[in-house]
Amino acid sequence: MAVRLGSVQVPAAAVVGFVAVVIALVVFLPGDDAAEGTTTTAATVVESASCGGADAYDKVRVEIGGQPRDVRFDGCGHSVGEVFDVTVPPGADGDVMVGRAMSGPVRSQGGGPLGILLTCLSAAAGGFYAHLLRTRPQATSAADAV
Repeated sequence: MAVRLGSVQVPAAAVVGFVAVVIALVVFLPGDDAAEGTTTTAATVVESASCGGADAYDKVRVEIGGQPRDVRFDGCGHSVGEVFDVTVPPGADGDVMVGRAMSGPVRSQGGGPLGILLTCLSAAAGGFYAHLLRTRPQATSAADAV
């Protein structure tokens, strides 16, 4: 079976395969969603805030530019003395708010080459199944045969 694209006939397998590869590339392209210039550093909670208020930000001590600074942490209810990694935005001057650093990769790679291959195969199988459903002959009943 061929698919007509304009004045050119292309085998359905080629169209489905191309779409499967494009989907896999879009899903698994490596990327870094972290903001440009952010740094990760250890932070120690110096003042805990109750999570019930509108200004529910813990105060943490971080080292920025070689100097220890107390800044707001985008979170609340941590124990005083608790240590965790935070991200510090670039140009951290004045009133700075830091957030918890990601503990894993920012964007999953989906299992590497095997994940890409399996995604391509599943997309191709789905495309072929849809093609089969679209082109199957209509069932006739025994009454129509007479």
